Amino acid sequence: MDSNNTTLTTKSSPAPINFAIALSELILDISALIPNIYFIFILWSRHDLHNNLRVLLASFSSCLILVALTRLPTEFNYIFTGVLYIDIFNWLVYGHEVAVMLLISIAIGIYIGSELNNSSIRNGVITFRGSYYGLYHIIDVSVRLVIWIICFAIFVLILRYNQRCYAFSRLPNKHNLVQRYQFAENVRSSKLLLAVGIIIFVCNLHFDCVMLRIAYNKDYFNVEYSQSFDFVLAVALNAIPIAAIWFHSSMLEAFKSHLKHLTSCLCIFKCVSKSNNSIQQQQQLAINSILPFPPNHPTTTNKRLNNYKSPRALLTGQKLIIGREEEQRVYFNELRKSWNVPPYEMKKKYIKY
Repeated sequence: MDSNNTTLTTKSSPAPINFAIALSELILDISALIPNIYFIFILWSRHDLHNNLRVLLASFSSCLILVALTRLPTEFNYIFTGVLYIDIFNWLVYGHEVAVMLLISIAIGIYIGSELNNSSIRNGVITFRGSYYGLYHIIDVSVRLVIWIICFAIFVLILRYNQRCYAFSRLPNKHNLVQRYQFAENVRSSKLLLAVGIIIFVCNLHFDCVMLRIAYNKDYFNVEYSQSFDFVLAVALNAIPIAAIWFHSSMLEAFKSHLKHLTSCLCIFKCVSKSNNSIQQQQQLAINSILPFPPNHPTTTNKRLNNYKSPRALLTGQKLIIGREEEQRVYFNELRKSWNVPPYEMKKKYIKY
């Protein structure tokens, strides 16, 4: 057996800092299943977004779940043996790298998996034996980084354009009702996608920096660099669905309602002595919290109308009507005003014409 295989299969305990990072990654990967599955449930059960966007976001969350699941065996193996990659896990390395690189490129993921299997690991240092990490690799990573920056800049410009169109759409006789709804939907969706895009952009930027570090010295690459990318990815697996829900007003209200409903259910199990009437009242409050204007409580409605503040735009700082119920109320109030013209206004029109 050569020194390469000996290095790869020798069992040892990981260093304390590497063990702490690997344990944190394991906890984050396991916890990432909860927000991603809940985000898919929200997309499936509600119609807050366009159907095509819902399908794309659900597919993306499914990929994140696949990434989290394929990372678990390698992390368990490293925690208990101190070995990052061994021959028996060849299929797992390929599956793990392909799942991760679905966010960038499947072909690059397969290549990185083969490079890791053809490399030696000794005392926390990885030595890559391939000849790929040269000038061509630097050009490839740099071009990909520039493309990511250009795409992100284009997205921000489109968001700025939609916000500007939405601001002007509220002017009288500027756009019809359908166009105003479309502008509002564009702003609402872009706010969600911007938060997700920032997280993905940071992950890809960190990945490109790690790849450039390999190109700088492929014979001496500390394991901590690879673990730092894995840790950032584990954080992103949790942050992406949470940010998608947090930056969408309707989804956030639905999450708060589900959380209140879950809390009320836990209170039912803890406080068995409560009557059925009080339990029904708690559940009714949890359900009504979804609607910003409850239909059966006029006093609460007036309070919420007076205290309601529209959120501001991300880039311009202008006030935007993001809530669907608030938006419908404003639009249809304007339509009702145009329909119910006062008599003296009608006389003025007839006299004028």
